[in-house]
Amino acid sequence: MATERLRLENIGFGSLMERANAHLDDICEDVIRRPHLKRPRKVVIEVAITPDYDGDAELNFPTIDWTVKPSVPGAKGMQTKALVKGGAVEVELGNVDARQPMLPGAENVVHLTARKDA
Repeated sequence: MATERLRLENIGFGSLMERANAHLDDICEDVIRRPHLKRPRKVVIEVAITPDYDGDAELNFPTIDWTVKPSVPGAKGMQTKALVKGGAVEVELGNVDARQPMLPGAENVVHLTARKDA
């Protein structure tokens, strides 16, 4: 059985690096698609090695657990401020900072209404 020193490139027969590169492509696309979101995008690689020592045979066969996770702003949800006005919920379009107040009389307001069957 041929072996070589453990490296990121050979974990999972190259699957770890393949997934990392795919997620890197995804976060780069997100930076291009949503440049107004100034929060960082990340690819997190986690490798955990747990020893499995057989004292009788004096052999150690560690188990390698690994994950590759992307982190993109808004993937777990975001928040938007709204205003209840005239029986409707209104949100300002084009305002990327949810902490900014609504601008009265703005032309870019969307009206949301509750569904009758909800």
